[in-house]
Amino acid sequence: MRLLPLLLPLLFLAACQDQAPQSAPKAPPQMAVKTLTAHKKTVPIWATYTGTARASSEQTVRARVSGKLLKRYFQDGQRVKKGQKLFLIEPDRYKAALKAAQAQKRKDEAALKLAQANVARYRPLVAEGLAPRATLEEYEAQVAQFKAALLADEAKIADAKLNLSYTVVRAPVSGRAGKRLVDVGNLVGFGEATPLVTILQTDPIYVEFAPSEKEASKIAKYGGRAPKRAVVRLLRQDPMLKTLELNATVDFADNRIDPATSTLTMRAVAPNPDEALLPGTFVYVDLFVTDRYPFFTVPKEAVQEDQQGMFVYVVQKGKAVRKSVKIAFETRRFFAVQKGLKEGDRVIVSNLIKVRDGLPVKAQEE
Repeated sequence: MRLLPLLLPLLFLAACQDQAPQSAPKAPPQMAVKTLTAHKKTVPIWATYTGTARASSEQTVRARVSGKLLKRYFQDGQRVKKGQKLFLIEPDRYKAALKAAQAQKRKDEAALKLAQANVARYRPLVAEGLAPRATLEEYEAQVAQFKAALLADEAKIADAKLNLSYTVVRAPVSGRAGKRLVDVGNLVGFGEATPLVTILQTDPIYVEFAPSEKEASKIAKYGGRAPKRAVVRLLRQDPMLKTLELNATVDFADNRIDPATSTLTMRAVAPNPDEALLPGTFVYVDLFVTDRYPFFTVPKEAVQEDQQGMFVYVVQKGKAVRKSVKIAFETRRFFAVQKGLKEGDRVIVSNLIKVRDGLPVKAQEE
């Protein structure tokens, strides 16, 4: 009984603690993020694609007549000009064939003169009845025969001259010669048009690239049919060298979509006087599309993608809110957003790896 006065205060204190209201859970702290206010505006849209450089002309020089290869007039890898001598094939029998054709023509010319003289001599005699008409007709037939023979002779002479000209093999285009395919002393042209060397014309140079079917439709819609500008970029492997940039013009778009890849092949042509860009090089092509249509421009790092599509986070009432967006074009530095944003939206551009839908955020304009 002596313990009762001591226990009563303790029991009273415990009862008061049980009746005290529980405190509400604390709200999560706001995460600091940087934002960019979205404004719809017209900006130059340059779509970027990967491409491959191609020679504007690739010519395999072949032997067009047969014979022994006597001379070579160039060095492997040398720049050559159109019409420059490359090889000499033995010309002796082609010179002989030309002389024979010319001799045959002179022979037929002499025979024609004789036949014409006989016709002139017999024509008055036949008119006076002093010679048979059959003889005159025979001489007239000879005149026609030798005239036809002369036409054939001229054709043979032209053919002989042509074959003789083929013994000097010349460059069909200006460009850079590759490695010779046949050495001097070999027989060429027997049974086949023997390939001798390949010449690549790289000024101008072609660059082929292939937008997807969807992108090709957008290019046609927003870019129209006017000639399109482009910039060809070669990223150097050596950090000491600057990126090579060549101004180009798109001069070709295929007339069908490749069903295997769902892409449209396009080609840009660029001046390449220093041969800084070689065929086969992997490059980037910046294609100018338009500067007449307004878009929301969003930094590339602010746009994310999952199974539901592409989206951004915007700040609304102190919280991050997910918004699905439709991209019109992807450029080197930003996305041109066609749908999903409205004027004044504050797009989150930092700490995106931590941002979740509904997360309290403290926005700071970048």
